Amino acid sequence: MKACRPSRGPAAYAGSLDSFPKIPLIPDELTHRWSTHQPIAGVAFLLNDSVRVVSGPYAGHEAAIITLLQLGPDPLYDIELGDGRTVSTSQSALLPAAAKEEPFLLGRLQRWYAAQCDGDWEHDVGPSISTLDNPGWRVSLPLHGTPLAGVPFTRVERAAGPRDWFACWVQDGRFEGAGGPHQLGVILGIFLQWAEGRMEAV
Repeated sequence: MKACRPSRGPAAYAGSLDSFPKIPLIPDELTHRWSTHQPIAGVAFLLNDSVRVVSGPYAGHEAAIITLLQLGPDPLYDIELGDGRTVSTSQSALLPAAAKEEPFLLGRLQRWYAAQCDGDWEHDVGPSISTLDNPGWRVSLPLHGTPLAGVPFTRVERAAGPRDWFACWVQDGRFEGAGGPHQLGVILGIFLQWAEGRMEAV
């Protein structure tokens, strides 16, 4: 794990800081919280989180978060690009790296849900998406009365870090998923791949 590095002067940046607001540097206490993966209000990404740049001169690059430089409405980070360059960018220019695998996820989930509704099914205990306190996401989707009822599902899981983890399984007639704060799309993607694959096989 890379250490949270001290802030550097503007001349050291590959990108220009001229457009970023001048906000006081991070207090040591918050720097410690950030580098040890403790949540901070307003800060979406912690040390070593994998991200994808979606706007600005580095759009399309994948990167790792290496330093939290400034707080504020749009926090500023140092990120290390895949080619080894270190550049600065704002939080609004970043998404979790897994987001590239999430096109149309919400629409696909809505389509699956609508296709199950028959006047009765939707009145039972329905889908649930909630949060965990570690932090993270929890997903629970009913399978009774759907083409997935009784279909075997092999547990899928990954534990690559304190925030880069997820697990998906089927229990008591429901698809269950849990994962870190940037893994909701991964969990939904695993379910939809299984559900849509089953429909294609029918």
